[in-house]
Amino acid sequence: MTSALEFILIAIAIPINLDRMAHFTWWGLAAYGVYAFLYVVSPRDAVRVWALCFTLSTIIVGGVLVLSASRCNMLHDTRVDIGGSAYIMGNFAVHYWPWLRLYFHGHSALKMDVREFGRQAVYAFTLPVVYQASTSTSSAYGCSLPDNLVSAASVAMIVAAITAWRFSPASPSHAPQSLFQR
Repeated sequence: MTSALEFILIAIAIPINLDRMAHFTWWGLAAYGVYAFLYVVSPRDAVRVWALCFTLSTIIVGGVLVLSASRCNMLHDTRVDIGGSAYIMGNFAVHYWPWLRLYFHGHSALKMDVREFGRQAVYAFTLPVVYQASTSTSSAYGCSLPDNLVSAASVAMIVAAITAWRFSPASPSHAPQSLFQR
């Protein structure tokens, strides 16, 4: 039920905010919408994109932290435009909710091994690379971050995603043994 509602909300939000697709968050939110849709119609197929979405969400959370630390104008301008409460709720909804939901909803990926997670993480890394090639981060976020910093941060966030997954309830190391018996 929650995944269906999430998919519907994302399906409504993206067309309304097409002008904001220059922000990588919306790319990750679109991927999360695909995961939510797949989880509703075919939970087995949702596993095929779970680690990709989890990795993208981790990259996004890391990016928000870097942008906040860099005092990018876009964050300040958005807060001023929509107000503090709406900014906090919207920021949580589009940045942190998908990560938390995937982290605790990872039971769909219980049988995923590290190689499969790594494969999906590599696919996830291609999106920031394409994004960087097609978007000027300084114009999108109102601060000048070197492209190599953005790339290095993305790699660091992939490592963080794998580490978080290994300690999450979705990790095979936390699963009951009976799930792995054939």
